[in-house]
Amino acid sequence: MPAAGAAHAAPMDLPTFQSLLDSAWDQFYAIHPLEAGLLLAPLGLVFLLYGFRLYKWLVSVVFAFLGAALGGVAAAGLGWNAMFGMIAGALVLGLLAWPLHRAGWGLLGGGLFGGAAFLALAARATDPVLAVVLAAVASVGGFVLTIFLMRPLIIMVTAVIGAAALVEAVLRLSLLAPSFGGRVVGMMEDRPAMLAILVAIVAATGFLLQWRDTSGAARAAAKKPPSKGQEKDE
Repeated sequence: MPAAGAAHAAPMDLPTFQSLLDSAWDQFYAIHPLEAGLLLAPLGLVFLLYGFRLYKWLVSVVFAFLGAALGGVAAAGLGWNAMFGMIAGALVLGLLAWPLHRAGWGLLGGGLFGGAAFLALAARATDPVLAVVLAAVASVGGFVLTIFLMRPLIIMVTAVIGAAALVEAVLRLSLLAPSFGGRVVGMMEDRPAMLAILVAIVAATGFLLQWRDTSGAARAAAKKPPSKGQEKDE
């Protein structure tokens, strides 16, 4: 009886958010390199070249993917059906992100700023608590900047996300030839600065292409002659 009572009183071990993210990352790396590459490459190109034009759709897609990953892992940790959790998570976050796309975009920007700050501080062996606090401040600042400086930061964030996805797709596809891909991936893991420079070069290219594209559209809209209704109003 005491043993049964103790077992009944024992709290349920719920997975932490970090464990959910780690598990989702492990599940992603368990995907076959060809499937991962074919998934990431088109998504990366769309972000890189058309992020500003399609950012509302892209925000919903990204949050649907996040919802699917977190929902599946959370369902598995709670003993529920993993597929049900993935579908439910994708629907909830994807649908919420559509009407709340500005807030969703701000969260993506905040996550990017906060994550970059945390990685930079962790690389300098900063105290973990201080690193988390500063990363949280950077996340809030990134959220505010992404909301109020829409065009340049939407282009920058989509270019960085697209570049990271595209580079990851190339690395995953390189693993189809294990002898070659293993050396390339190992070199990138040993030299993270090289990986960061590669992503930055691709992101800068995407930024310039998007900026030129959106600037041309804005100039064309400004030169468009007014409609007859507008002329009458004047």
